[in-house]
Amino acid sequence: MVSFTKTLKNPAMPARASARAFAVLAALVFLPFLPVRAAAMGRVQGKVIATETGEAIGFADLLLIPADTTMKKVGMLSNADGTFLLVAPAGHYTLQIRALSYATKRIDGVAIEEGQLLPLNVTLTPEAIQQKEVVVEATAKQNTDASMMAQRRKAATVGDAVSAEQMRRAPDKNASDVLKRVTGLSVSDNKYVYVRGMGERYNSTEVDGVRVVSPEANKRVVPMDLFPAALLDNIVVQKAWSADRSGEFSGGDVQVHLKDFPGKRAWSLSLA
Repeated sequence: MVSFTKTLKNPAMPARASARAFAVLAALVFLPFLPVRAAAMGRVQGKVIATETGEAIGFADLLLIPADTTMKKVGMLSNADGTFLLVAPAGHYTLQIRALSYATKRIDGVAIEEGQLLPLNVTLTPEAIQQKEVVVEATAKQNTDASMMAQRRKAATVGDAVSAEQMRRAPDKNASDVLKRVTGLSVSDNKYVYVRGMGERYNSTEVDGVRVVSPEANKRVVPMDLFPAALLDNIVVQKAWSADRSGEFSGGDVQVHLKDFPGKRAWSLSLA
């Protein structure tokens, strides 16, 4: 004998499960859009003015620093007329005010209450801007006609000078050719310079502040054709003795100033 067992199901169970699933899905979809009670807000309103003049300070930096570190800071710039309105959650704050050329000010214990307006005027004291020392160094040009003319005007003794700018305009090959153009000088054998016609024993030569002697054993005067014109910065001829110069001359002192060492070969070509 074979028996069959039939299980009866409740037809209302699938409907209930579907309704429950629909409710959960609706909650997940519409939950972000449900209205949330806003945080209790308060306001601080006032004006930033200068202590000495009473004038409004525009575009000052204002910052509310909450005592509760979990809250966010609230900041803004004051208006052009110095007024400001800060909106922040209720709580206790420290108000920091900064402005250019004024000392920074901090006001502790600023209490903002829900829905309340706190009037607060702020005065700032002028303060000079402290900056590090800025040193600008420059070297005056000594190879132009204007610089040589200014040096001659300020000199305490009689002298003459030739600048590199003037040398570039002339077809001179070396220092002896340059000195031929100086008044009161004569050049012998195209290399020996005599100042005011006095012999070689009365003249001296220095290069970049260093006294030099003649490479020729029988002569005291230095041959000036040793210095190419392309390497000269300027030449100063002092025709009278002064206390700042060596006492080895009485006729003239030729001071040769060279350009910075080029560090490479220098070539020149001239046609005559």
